Amino acid sequence: MVGIIGLALLTALCFWLDFRVGSTALIYLLLIVLLSLAGGFISLIALSCIAVLCLNYLFVPPIFSFRIEYLDDTIRLAAFLITSLVITGLVARLRSRRDELTDILDGLSVLVWTTSSDGSADFSNQRFRDYTGLSRDKLVGFGWMNALQPEDSGAEEWRAALAAGTPIEKEVRIRSATGEYRWFLLRMRPLLNTRGRISKWFGTAGDIEERRRALEALRESEEQWRAVFEHNPTMYFMIDAAGLVVSVNPHGAAQLGYSAGELLGRPVLDVFDEADRPAVERNVAICLERLGQSMSWEARKRRKDGTILWVRETGRATLIKDRPVILVACEDVTDRKRAEYLAGRVFETLPDTVAIVGTDYRYRRANAAHERVWGVPAEKMVGMHVADVLGRELFERLAKPYLDRCFAGERVTLAEWFDTPVGRLYGAVTHSPLRLESERVEAALVLGRDITDQMLASERLREAQAELAHANRVATIGQLTASIAHEVNQPVGALVTNAHAALRLLRAQPADLERTTEALEDIIKDGRRISEVIDRTRALVKKQPTEWNPLDINEVVTETLALTRGELQKQGVSLETKLAVALPLTRGDRIQLQQVIMNLVMNAVEVMSTIEGERKLLIGTAKGQEDTILITVRDSGPIVNSDSLDRFFEPFYSTKPNGMGIGLSICRSIVEAHGGRIWAAANEPCGAALHLILPSLQPSAR
Repeated sequence: MVGIIGLALLTALCFWLDFRVGSTALIYLLLIVLLSLAGGFISLIALSCIAVLCLNYLFVPPIFSFRIEYLDDTIRLAAFLITSLVITGLVARLRSRRDELTDILDGLSVLVWTTSSDGSADFSNQRFRDYTGLSRDKLVGFGWMNALQPEDSGAEEWRAALAAGTPIEKEVRIRSATGEYRWFLLRMRPLLNTRGRISKWFGTAGDIEERRRALEALRESEEQWRAVFEHNPTMYFMIDAAGLVVSVNPHGAAQLGYSAGELLGRPVLDVFDEADRPAVERNVAICLERLGQSMSWEARKRRKDGTILWVRETGRATLIKDRPVILVACEDVTDRKRAEYLAGRVFETLPDTVAIVGTDYRYRRANAAHERVWGVPAEKMVGMHVADVLGRELFERLAKPYLDRCFAGERVTLAEWFDTPVGRLYGAVTHSPLRLESERVEAALVLGRDITDQMLASERLREAQAELAHANRVATIGQLTASIAHEVNQPVGALVTNAHAALRLLRAQPADLERTTEALEDIIKDGRRISEVIDRTRALVKKQPTEWNPLDINEVVTETLALTRGELQKQGVSLETKLAVALPLTRGDRIQLQQVIMNLVMNAVEVMSTIEGERKLLIGTAKGQEDTILITVRDSGPIVNSDSLDRFFEPFYSTKPNGMGIGLSICRSIVEAHGGRIWAAANEPCGAALHLILPSLQPSAR
């Protein structure tokens, strides 16, 4: 539209001034050139064609007609059309190239600008404008330097650099649109004219912030690793493919008694014990073959003074500057090797059986004692199933249940008779869980001790104690003979009297059958009473195995007192009983507990027989703490001093002139065998009080 309007105005002007066709064509051509700098290619072609028509119609004779009479006019019109089309194409091509170059510059990730010879900017790419947030107008002239960090944009420094005319390359900080400064590598190159003077400067700036950070991190990392290498309390070696020491840290060299300089360049095998050098040489060769893979080994190194140092080495081959080297970290394991040696010696020489069993019930290790007991070589036992060594029946009955409890984290112990290839043994076996590297149990440590001799001796001791207890009971019954005779004599006399009465009643006329029946029932009761006294006496005297049954402790006390009633009356002792009601049952042997109570009663009677005055005996039962039963026997005998109380239950110690000192000792053995406790205390105001505690029988066990 602008071209048509301009063409119309120029046509009117030229027609009014009476210009010829050549002059008008030149003016038209100037208009087309100017319009081609901003217009489109197609519209300019159309404008050129319209201009040719205007020339032909208004300026070529005959005017106001499209007819051409002269060949020269045809040539002029053709020349104009061709010239305008060529100029339009060239200008369009230049514009296209300029736009393409602008797109390229705008698409670059670096900042691009151009300046005059004095550094005044006349162009900046889109990346420059987007990053800094500055418009094109604000970047022209020296405005582009406002984006630089003030410390990096000194005017005199830049003026001197531009005046020197040499390429500029420096790292500067450029502010972003958000106000953040980032590091850029700035480069400026001069463009020289034909006379060798600077006509223009071309500048670029690339973001190097990440690279600087990476370099800084790398520098810090290098410093850290250098500090780790030089100051770490671990021995480090770097060895080349020929086995020479390339590097060693000061701590590692000092551990061997050398300085780092003394080891550099020397064969690394020189610091190893001669016996271990072939193995170390093989390991080094394997490391070089398996580039990048780590492997470990243990070896002995020899210090400068000749002493041995055990080390665990971890080596890894890698490439440094395309040359293979081996990095070796060495851990001092001398103390561990010494401890392993000592532990191994203890393991092998220990007389107790020691074995390590995995969770798969297979042996991992066993000592020589285990081999002697079960008849399987220790080295062969490794990997065998426990059932194959102990036998399937023993494994299922004892070994497996206890191993399972151990694998669950419990430390368990059992004592049992075992049938082994060397005979029948009584062993105490402890299962301890092993947690190697985690909280999970990975194996069980099984320790077994042969205590057959101790068990047999203990059984002989128990038999001797039983014999002694039996003798004590017989002696006690001997002391109670008068009491037993009294207990039997009373029902015998009553029985004879009732028998005579029954005869008289039967002979009477008529016979009194009702009273006769009552007399006969009394005879039966007296007979049963005689039988009970005799049975209790026989049970106490009779030697029989221990029988553990639920017992009512009040009944045991009552039955025992029935045997001692005559002796109490004979010695003038008044008896008082305080038996608690609703006591729980206890579990034990009735005869043994009767012996304990009888000994306590008879001791009290004998002690009180030596004093003048009132003689009192109190026997009581009560419920103790934590589900126990308390039995107390108190007497009013002489005052007992504290030294005697502490020794009451010692064997062969007695406070009585004719006492043997075994009764109370036997009582303590019996009570402790029942899981109880017995002790003595002073009674107030005089005499002694003996207290006995027995465990009660739990409801679930009744």
